[in-house]
Amino acid sequence: MPPTPRLLPPASLALLALSPPAAAAEAAAAAVDAPSPGATYALVVGSNRPGPGQRALRFADQDAAAMAEVLTHAGGLDAAHLVTLANPDAEALLHALDGFGEVLAAEADAGRRTTFVFYYSGHARAQGLDLGDEVVPLSDLRSRLEGLDATVTLAVLDACQSGAVTEAKGVAPAADFSTSSVAGLSTEGFAVIASSSDTELSQESESLGAGVFSHHLQAGLRGAADEDSDGAITLDEAYAYAYHRTLVTTAATQVGAQHVTLETDLRGQGALVLTRPQAATARLRLPTELQAEVLVVRQPQERVVAEIHKAAGRPFELALVPGEYEALVRQGDKAESCTVRLSTGVSELPTVGCSRVKVEQVATRGEGGPAARVETFFMEHSVGANNTHDDPYQQRLVDFGFGEAEDAGDVDTVYTLGLAFGVTRHLTVVGGLGSLDNDRRAREVYGVAGDQEDDEYTFRWSGWRSGVYGRLQLPLVQEWLVPYAQAGGGLGWGTTRFTTQEETEVQKQFGPVVAGGLGLQFMPRFGDFRGFGLFWQSELVYAPIIHNLLGDRHDSGGIVHQLGIRGGF
Repeated sequence: MPPTPRLLPPASLALLALSPPAAAAEAAAAAVDAPSPGATYALVVGSNRPGPGQRALRFADQDAAAMAEVLTHAGGLDAAHLVTLANPDAEALLHALDGFGEVLAAEADAGRRTTFVFYYSGHARAQGLDLGDEVVPLSDLRSRLEGLDATVTLAVLDACQSGAVTEAKGVAPAADFSTSSVAGLSTEGFAVIASSSDTELSQESESLGAGVFSHHLQAGLRGAADEDSDGAITLDEAYAYAYHRTLVTTAATQVGAQHVTLETDLRGQGALVLTRPQAATARLRLPTELQAEVLVVRQPQERVVAEIHKAAGRPFELALVPGEYEALVRQGDKAESCTVRLSTGVSELPTVGCSRVKVEQVATRGEGGPAARVETFFMEHSVGANNTHDDPYQQRLVDFGFGEAEDAGDVDTVYTLGLAFGVTRHLTVVGGLGSLDNDRRAREVYGVAGDQEDDEYTFRWSGWRSGVYGRLQLPLVQEWLVPYAQAGGGLGWGTTRFTTQEETEVQKQFGPVVAGGLGLQFMPRFGDFRGFGLFWQSELVYAPIIHNLLGDRHDSGGIVHQLGIRGGF
């Protein structure tokens, strides 16, 4: 069981809520012992922009867009009463709050009850919200929220910093902000749900494409949290569902378990209904007898909107926007993919005509737990050409009578073999071994009379390199195409072989290698596996590793073009 919600200390922040549509107000009062909430207004904010010492978030703006959809579609919020801000500056956010202040004051003067919803997903520290290089102090936020003439003010805070499911949402714990918010913003008619406790970090999930807490809260508001099957999601139900699902998702991550917290001071307000999924225009019904793990994915965006533990014997409906969805249904070691198109009304999840899929495919689209397939290491192999150039070392060979052999050329075939480690989706470290140029020169030897070729002396060399390179990547088109730039260096070595009639002299020489270039990976998806693909890479390599006794050095590098394959494991 989640911990019992605590009463807010004097002066606390606020959390989320949603009133039923006006036409359903009487039904809401009958179903829940609470006064009619009247009109609901909402300010929904998502900010990916990092502040000093922070990394950019990936999904905060998507969290905000999804919350706005839930509030309007499942909660009946009038779209005219909603303002959504994506990556705002401080002035825009505070201006929006002041605008709501004027509207709510007019409603209060008319004697009407109102609910104000404040949702924020983004960076935060103990002192306030981080909006890029700007900070909205908690004191300013408090003064504006407490100055609103709303009957109930509610806010949801998914605040911290960036990463995938195994990374924290940042450098400064969201808990610092959550604790300060709860301690600094409190009055009757306020409530706050924070994404983590005062000793934890909040997390984002790459597989969910959302903040972990925001995703589960939104799924709960769509209907997953309707524990008593009355068609209404209360604050307590939404909190309990978000608490359990967030804890399950984060328990096995490197950052550790994340505990959602709830603080309320809604004395005299009754049970607060946030959404009424049964009033939504389009709903997906799961069969009563079904017992399975169900993952619902919106198409063609491939965005996970909910993952449900469906118990047998319990009726279940999800409020969703009309459109096409894929439902991945897992029952033990069996999994099926079912396509359903939602329009107005209720659509039943089909039980026939679904296609079998691998269990791992369901896992990779869901919580990102131990069953998810994530390729961290890659083997790379390529074949290409090194466009070499003349230098004093080669000219010296010509001076000594070693002309270019018939089978030699200005373009040499090269091979590389590498092992890559994906540090993040944008950074890979590559260790590699590869060949450089190779050449053969010959000098003709004549007999004593000088009129007859007797033999030839040959001079051969070949170059190799090993090194470590950093690769900066920019995944595009759902990571099918990945342009990148890389640079690094290491050790090179060359082997020279001088052959006469009597003997062969072999020498090995060493020197530094520096290289940098651009490349493009093509990494298609094969079912649940995305660890195989092709890449093209062009590099400029500097490798002065071979020299002679006269001080001439040969650069075995050049402009190297390669086409290769890579496989992950």
